[in-house]
Amino acid sequence: MKTRAILLLLMLMLASSCCVDFGGKEKRYKKMMLCARRVNNDNSIMILKKGSFCCPRLPSHVNDISSARRFYYMKAAEIFPERDEAFEAVGRTFWEEGRHAEALEYYEKALGLSPGNINDLVAVATLRRTCGKLDEALETLSLLEKTEFREKSKSLAYLRGKVVYEQGDTRKAKELFENALGDIEKGGGSFYIGPTPYTMKDIYFYLAQIELKQNEPQKAHELFLKYLAEEGHPDFVSTYQECLRQSAGEQEFLYGLVEERWARTHQ
Repeated sequence: MKTRAILLLLMLMLASSCCVDFGGKEKRYKKMMLCARRVNNDNSIMILKKGSFCCPRLPSHVNDISSARRFYYMKAAEIFPERDEAFEAVGRTFWEEGRHAEALEYYEKALGLSPGNINDLVAVATLRRTCGKLDEALETLSLLEKTEFREKSKSLAYLRGKVVYEQGDTRKAKELFENALGDIEKGGGSFYIGPTPYTMKDIYFYLAQIELKQNEPQKAHELFLKYLAEEGHPDFVSTYQECLRQSAGEQEFLYGLVEERWARTHQ
C-alpha cells in the first residue's frame, strides 16, 4: 500500500512538473510565447481559461484569438521589456483587430529596441500611413532605404507609392507602382516586400484605382481582375463578397469599398 501511494505521488508530481517554474526569466519568457501560440481557435481559449497547458489562466473577459494571444505576449514583454519580439507580437494582435493606433504604438516600441529590423520598419511605415501620419511614414521609409535587403528597390517604390497615393499625387504614385511592378514582372521577383512576410499584391488594385480616376474604366477592370487573381487571403474573400453585395458591382463604389476595408489597412 505504501509503495502504491508513493508511486501515485510520483505520477502526480510528474504530471504537474511542467507547471512548476524551475527556470529563470528565459524559461518563463519562452513559456509565455508558447502559451500565446497555443491560442488558435475558440476551443483553445476555453481550455486556457481553465489553466491548461501549464499556462496562466485567461481572464473571463478574453473571448477572441487576438486578445487571448495578446494576454500572453504582454506577460512575455513584462519579463523581458528590452526585447522587441513580444512588443512586435502585441502590435500584430492590435493590427489584426483593426486597432491601428495601438498597433503602431507597440511596433514603434519594437523598432526602438531594434532600429534596423526590416519587419518593424515596414510595419511602422504602413501603420503611420494608415493612421494618416504621411510625413512620418516617408521618414520611416528613408530609414528603410539605409538598410540593405533583397529586392529593396521595388519594395521602396511600392511603399512610397502608397504614401504618395494617400497624399493625392496619383501621377507620381502610378510611376512608382509601375517601377515596382516592372521589377517583379521582368526580373522574376516575388510580391514579398524584401525578406518580410508582407506583400504588395494590391499593387494591381492601386493601379486599377488610378486608371479609374483617369477615366479608363476598361484598363481599371483588367488590372482589378489581376488583383483578384493574386489576393487569396481568406479574410479578403469574405470582405470582397460583402463589398460586391453592397456595391452591386458598380465599379467606382466597389473599388472604394475594397480600398477602405482592405487595401488601405493590410499589407
